[in-house]
Amino acid sequence: MTDAVISSDAMEVATKISPIPDEVSASRGLNSYLTTTQCSETEFGWIAGGRLQENKNNNNLSCYLLKDDNSVEDTLKLFFELESLGIKDDPYYHEDDQAMNIFKETIQFNNGRYVVELPFRKNWKELSDNFSVAKQRFQNLWRSEELVSMKALLDHVESAHNIAIEKETKKFDTYEAFKIWKEDVEKQTTGLYVKNTGSKFNDMKKTTYFYCHRNGFYNARGDKKRTIKMAGSNKINRNCPSKMKVCEDNENQVYVEFTKTHLGHGKDLGRMQITREEKDELARKLEKKIPIEIILDGIRDSFIDRLERIHLVTRKDMLNLKAEYSISSEGIMDTNDVLSVGKWVHSLQGREDSPVILFKDQNIYDVLYPELKSEDFLLVIMNSCQREMLSFYGNDTICLDFTHGMNAYGFDLATILVLDDKREGFPAAFILSNRQDSKALSVAFAAIKEHVNISPKVMMTDDTESFLNSWRTVFGVPEKRLLCTWHVDRSWRKSDPSLQGCLMPVNGN
Repeated sequence: MTDAVISSDAMEVATKISPIPDEVSASRGLNSYLTTTQCSETEFGWIAGGRLQENKNNNNLSCYLLKDDNSVEDTLKLFFELESLGIKDDPYYHEDDQAMNIFKETIQFNNGRYVVELPFRKNWKELSDNFSVAKQRFQNLWRSEELVSMKALLDHVESAHNIAIEKETKKFDTYEAFKIWKEDVEKQTTGLYVKNTGSKFNDMKKTTYFYCHRNGFYNARGDKKRTIKMAGSNKINRNCPSKMKVCEDNENQVYVEFTKTHLGHGKDLGRMQITREEKDELARKLEKKIPIEIILDGIRDSFIDRLERIHLVTRKDMLNLKAEYSISSEGIMDTNDVLSVGKWVHSLQGREDSPVILFKDQNIYDVLYPELKSEDFLLVIMNSCQREMLSFYGNDTICLDFTHGMNAYGFDLATILVLDDKREGFPAAFILSNRQDSKALSVAFAAIKEHVNISPKVMMTDDTESFLNSWRTVFGVPEKRLLCTWHVDRSWRKSDPSLQGCLMPVNGN
């Protein structure tokens, strides 16, 4: 076996004769033995070297070391070391450990039996599918067919997909009869038919197309695109062939070509709308002030064997109806505050025991009250109970006070109070106005005097003079006037900043 190959120029250095290391060159070693093959004893053992071929022109020299003292075990060991040369185990590769762990986890020895659990892979990833791609291709095909014509689309559906397109023709004597039939079809098929374009007039006929309301593509409108509903758009982003072609002649007869077959969507009752007649019926109940809960209970009880859109009405739908029909909540006659107050006052004035004793609306000049301008507002309220209390206790003590900031329109509330037998205040009249001056109050007091004429001994007001001056003009001068202690205290604090934060004892007497 050849263990090593020593070049001829290193021969002299490798021999025992020259044990001292020296530089190796081509002129040394076996160069002097070119004519024959020689054997030399070296540090590596006996080495044979010299010319191997008879060709004198061959200047190549070869040198070989022959050694055969290795055992078979050493030779095999060396073989395997050479085979594994350059091969290193990946420190991050733990397949053997994983296999052993799986073996321990899935195989158990229980009661003399081996219990084996199938080693299914955990945390496996779901394989993807091509549903989105197939859907997009189908939609593109559908759109391309639509670009040709609707007739081409129907022909493709019948020929390529073996779907029969059902058609029907109808004749009606009046357009109203057609509408009744159309609503009945919509209920039975759980669908709606709507107009996408206006009617066309030709050959003395009026032609109108009603398409399935699920037909077409969703397009967001406006700069501020509204968030789409949770259920999504009614549009299916493709075409449904179902439609109604309605022709009305000059004799008001109606001819209908009805394509009955729907494609691309199913029946969804939640996407239907309640009919106009059903809306009108619900609106009439709301106008009668029937509570929404009672109306909804009646709708639920009307269900027998067929579920219809009316049975899915919610409280939100009822509130939308109130807004659509301008039906207000209790006490609110209109969404416009000015109109609401006017309607409310007029409804009270029609009653025999009306509490409204004076009403002057804004933006109206009333010749009965020349002291008031057209933009002034004045409302005086005093019901029969208040009238009796004012008449019975009004000759003793009267209290007049303003409540400011009642609403965003700048109106203030003036209240006339009397002291009852328990010496507790009782509101005997209310005055709502945008003015607090003596002229407006005089008009209000004059209206009160037409119902109750009193002459109080004591009158308590705030520290302004408008109450006293207007009362004096209408009812005369009271025997004694008192100032409200709270208003006096507030006026002192305003006039003297040093009193801010101080507690001032005030004698109510």
